[in-house]
Amino acid sequence: MDFEQLAKIENESERVNRTYDIFNEDARLNHSKAARVEFLTTVHYI
Repeated sequence: MDFEQLAKIENESERVNRTYDIFNEDARLNHSKAARVEFLTTVHYI
């Protein structure tokens, strides 16, 4: 799925789910200590 197709999804929940299908957040937030701090800070505030 590309960004143009993603933008056409009207259901916000579905669009968010598809966005996370495109980006590998688990890898991004675990590749370094700084990324791990970002993850923990985000979880804390959520």
